[in-house]
This record gives sequence, structure tokens and C-alpha cells, in this order.
Amino acid sequence: MADRDEQMVIGILGILKSGAAYLPVDPNYPDERVRYMLNDGKVKILLSADQSFAL
Repeated sequence: MADRDEQMVIGILGILKSGAAYLPVDPNYPDERVRYMLNDGKVKILLSADQSFAL
């Protein structure tokens, strides 16, 4: 969950290299939509550039 920049690309490459799945979540989505996506995707770990978001 990060803005589109070079840090996001590095994160995606690390995620894919580790064998994990990447679920694109735009930080500008409403909180309710983000929670639905994370719950529906059964997300266990969330990488975020913003530390203010809580599940």
C-alpha cells in the first residue's frame, strides 16, 4: 500500500522474489474499500509507506 514511485517498484520486486503474492491497494481508496480488499484477499502482511493505517 504505497504511492506509485520507485519505492513501490522495489517493494513489488521483493514480494515477487520471495514467492509471495502482490495485491495492489491504492492508499487513496476509502478505508472501507481497503479493509474489504485486505479481508477478502486474506492478507497476512501489509507493506505500507504510511504508518498511520491500521487493520
